[in-house]
Amino acid sequence: MSDYKENPRLEYERAKRYADAYDKLYAKAYAEAYPKAHAKGYTGAYADAYASGYAEGYAEGRAEGEAIGRAEGVVSVALNLLRRGLDADFIASATGLPIEKVRQMNVN
Repeated sequence: MSDYKENPRLEYERAKRYADAYDKLYAKAYAEAYPKAHAKGYTGAYADAYASGYAEGYAEGRAEGEAIGRAEGVVSVALNLLRRGLDADFIASATGLPIEKVRQMNVN
């Protein structure tokens, strides 16, 4: 994902999407995991720790997967636009990808 290091705007947008997705997924996973903790006999702080650990792992994995999927989608769109003959400068501007990355893409 070197594109993000070369383009601060992409990095910011990726981090924001990741954080938003993580927060939503964490809340959902915690709500599902807390009753499971009680069913296993955990109570109080143990139930909270179980649910927090479960929710953190779940949310982190899903949020990262979604961020990777979005990044792959941007590359896919850029390739499709190149195949249709659009200018690399326009594609870089529209997608936020570095111009060097767009020019290096193989359209065959």
